[in-house]
Amino acid sequence: MTAPPPDAHGPPPLVGAVLLERFEVLAMVGEGGFGWVFWGHDRARDEPVAVKVSKPITDATVVEDVLAAFEREGVALAALARRSPHIVEYRDVGAWRDAGGRRHPFIVMEWLAGPTLAALSRDRPAGERWTLDEAMSLLQEVADGLTVVHAHGVAHRDLKPSNVLCVPGPDGAVLKLVDFGAAKIAAERARGFESTGRQVGMLTFDYAAPELLSRVYGATGPWTDVFALAMMLTELMLGRHPWGGLDTLTTMARITDLAARPTPGALGVQVEPPVEAVMARALAVEASARYPDACTFWQALTAARRGEPTDLTPRGPLARMLAGLRRRT
Repeated sequence: MTAPPPDAHGPPPLVGAVLLERFEVLAMVGEGGFGWVFWGHDRARDEPVAVKVSKPITDATVVEDVLAAFEREGVALAALARRSPHIVEYRDVGAWRDAGGRRHPFIVMEWLAGPTLAALSRDRPAGERWTLDEAMSLLQEVADGLTVVHAHGVAHRDLKPSNVLCVPGPDGAVLKLVDFGAAKIAAERARGFESTGRQVGMLTFDYAAPELLSRVYGATGPWTDVFALAMMLTELMLGRHPWGGLDTLTTMARITDLAARPTPGALGVQVEPPVEAVMARALAVEASARYPDACTFWQALTAARRGEPTDLTPRGPLARMLAGLRRRT
């Protein structure tokens, strides 16, 4: 039977296809800003999988570069999952051609069942505040996963509670980072930041760093995730999101307002001055003023909590790697 022509604005007719002679696509289960998610079956391992398919790339001048970058990201992220239990496992990457010959790049991941941190937060009593110790304990595994990601030159760029899954396991629940937005990363690398800068509607403004709104604040990178992680900490300690209830334009203005940094102390939470100083640096408007990666930020915050010195400026090979990342992004 001939497959129906794809809808230019809808998902490709992938249900029923077998990708890479291994992954059977069974149903579409969701849609995000950069792609669709299908539920499938890994015939080799007899396990369910998630298949994320990139949305069409309309700019013909960069389509090949973007597809190649998308595939490279899938390979890179597959390697990362083997280094941390807190990163979703990527199984394979490829491109499926529809009846019209159009390529639809996809990444196959492990299927994870469990609530997101966002769902768990909605179940908390309204206004419930967490101590710094409680908030750090909850987000420790997120910081651990980001540490591995950043050490290998990758940034999530869309870190938020809804992209952290709480997955049941034999030894208790494990937090896993999901939805790295490989399509977005690929587009940025292929064309530069401006390729996604006009599509701000795809961002989740509640956790977006200033450079995700405009390149004037710096390049995106691991420091972008530092901002989002600090926002998640502030939210837990405040008992509500710092931008909660604000309209989109006001939120965008607050994100880049030097006088409105969303630190715990600035929002009425009592914290020690060294902790407030660390959070202020993590939530700086200029990307270059922040901690360069999650590991450095978390170490500084841990030291501040213990009353220890927090000068953790990276040196040596890590400093050179991060400097190179800043030049390339």
